[in-house]
Amino acid sequence: MVFSISQSLLEILQKFCEKSLKIKLFQASSVEQSTARAITIPGCTQEVQQKISGEIYKDLGFPIEYKLEVDKRLFLRRFILFSLGPSLLLIFLNRSSLTHGLILGGLWLVISTLWNQKYHRSFSFSLFEKGMKSQRGFLNKNGFCLYWKNVQSIVFAQSPYQKRKELCDIIIHTAAGNVRIPYIKMVQAGAFRDLMARKVSQSREAWM
Repeated sequence: MVFSISQSLLEILQKFCEKSLKIKLFQASSVEQSTARAITIPGCTQEVQQKISGEIYKDLGFPIEYKLEVDKRLFLRRFILFSLGPSLLLIFLNRSSLTHGLILGGLWLVISTLWNQKYHRSFSFSLFEKGMKSQRGFLNKNGFCLYWKNVQSIVFAQSPYQKRKELCDIIIHTAAGNVRIPYIKMVQAGAFRDLMARKVSQSREAWM
């Protein structure tokens, strides 16, 4: 089972003091399917989320001192796609009024750059003796938690750019669906794969 938490901007606005989250429980299935089946629990408070996650993953074991971090070039990619590109487009569309276009483009550039910076810094990974937890996102927050015993395989996906820069996306395959960790250095990814393979092979627990 894979446990996922998400928090949208709308849910944040709905709850000023009491945060609202959406919980998804991805279950293993013997039926081949294109998308994982999930039990969705919308509008949960953080207290409910902590109780559910604590009950499901109360036996993750002790923390492991391990460093896994998303490379800063993910921020550069998002800066080009979501900050610089749209800013230049705004200036071009308002070329008849250049001052107006520069103001709009400049505002978008500053706001989106700060947003992307927050997004990049939001990635966090916590490894334990029996599994791992992760969280990412600034306003639209997402996270997952899984046991090593549920891991079926781990693969590296690379774009042409990532190949040149020795980066990859780590894709963890489980019976309940896939988990993707973007823009990890190949050296870190290899060490993480070896650690996960060792943990999976050492596990003697039933996978379901």
